[in-house]
Amino acid sequence: MKGEYKFLPKEKALTPTKGGFYRLITDNYWLVHPDKGLAFYWMKGDKQFGSPQCHTQKIFFHHIENLSGEKVEVEFLPAAWVPISLDDFR
Repeated sequence: MKGEYKFLPKEKALTPTKGGFYRLITDNYWLVHPDKGLAFYWMKGDKQFGSPQCHTQKIFFHHIENLSGEKVEVEFLPAAWVPISLDDFR
């Protein structure tokens, strides 16, 4: 089963809006597309963004420069609010 990458605009991850449900991910390095935002590996069946492409150790990303041809950077975020769908947890 092949997945694809989806992105969450960085501005939306830094400031959650009222309503809805969020997962707070703290003190992680993220793969970030300069124009599209935080990267997530999405597979068919995921209701929201899928698997966040983040890790507590920057070295984990030392070999990654692009995702499916998309140029990405590694950036530390003290907090990222990721919208979730409760259906993903059923």
